[in-house]
Amino acid sequence: MVGHLNAGHLDGYCVGEPWNSVAVRANVGFVVATSGQLAPRHPEKVMMVKAHFAKEREPEHLAMIAALVEACGFCEQPENREQVMKLLADKRYLNVSLPALQMSMGEKFDLGNGRVEQDPDGAGFHIFSGGGANEPNRKMARWVMDSLQVKDPKMLRGLNPEKMFNADIYRQALQLGCAV
Repeated sequence: MVGHLNAGHLDGYCVGEPWNSVAVRANVGFVVATSGQLAPRHPEKVMMVKAHFAKEREPEHLAMIAALVEACGFCEQPENREQVMKLLADKRYLNVSLPALQMSMGEKFDLGNGRVEQDPDGAGFHIFSGGGANEPNRKMARWVMDSLQVKDPKMLRGLNPEKMFNADIYRQALQLGCAV
């Protein structure tokens, strides 16, 4: 995206970090607004599986959820942020500079054009865990369903978001012993 922005192929884009910070650091773009400003504490990423997978491969499904919750808890801890950023910067993963990752995972966020925002609680601009961030609930389910962009909206009729965001499965996964 940054290359296309720089080449003039597009006027802007909406993505998650670190791609905004990469554009700011390259002096080819700026951040109009963060997703947290537009929709505070909204679900950023959602892991969804087909119902038959959840049923037929229940142990693996629960283990995936437990592992993700544990990883989110690890990423949330300030003392682990440097390790997380170094891992993400690796060419096998995001292949971006450590300073670009530090822009959004640190206490300050450079939006470009001279705008720098301070994170009020010092936890960084990403919420990985805590405060119910990972627990499926009715509000999150409704937000995701209302935000889905599908070619044929009829595909969504009859779907029960509360059933899709199953808190019981989440609680079962937590019983596997992962740290929250």
